[in-house]
Amino acid sequence: MFDWKILKRIFHNYFLVKRYPFLRPSCGWSVSMDYWPKGYKYRYEETWLDSIPEGWRNLALQMCEELKQIIKEDGLKNYAVHQTKEKWGVLNWYDEGGNSRTFALKEKYEELSREVCLHCGKTPTTYATTNWVTYICADCAQKLFKNDPEIVVERKNKATI
Repeated sequence: MFDWKILKRIFHNYFLVKRYPFLRPSCGWSVSMDYWPKGYKYRYEETWLDSIPEGWRNLALQMCEELKQIIKEDGLKNYAVHQTKEKWGVLNWYDEGGNSRTFALKEKYEELSREVCLHCGKTPTTYATTNWVTYICADCAQKLFKNDPEIVVERKNKATI
């Protein structure tokens, strides 16, 4: 049986990569397509946005729009993303070929990600720790950690990290 979810994701990613070419995975070897395996054809199954938690997707799309402007204005032809993820409770965006403006933009969105629940996108009012910090809203904290006595959930304004 054909999986329509996969087809939907491929179409979605196709249009994302057309709008933001830097979201296309680069196989980790080089920014240039010249270094991809011979005969490899990118099929749009994934983009760098796929590794960003659901609650941060809109934030990441705003960042992409601003990045697109900087790339165009500053002529950053070799700009490429190499990894995106949540680390230490905030959005991390690893790239190359950028400049001071792209660096400042990454820092801006790293800070903004503290103000968005990574699961649902609401404003977080709590953080939870075991061995890491996660900025989440009260609703998600209740759902995720209600049966786990190891998790400490505290109010964000009382946090001292």
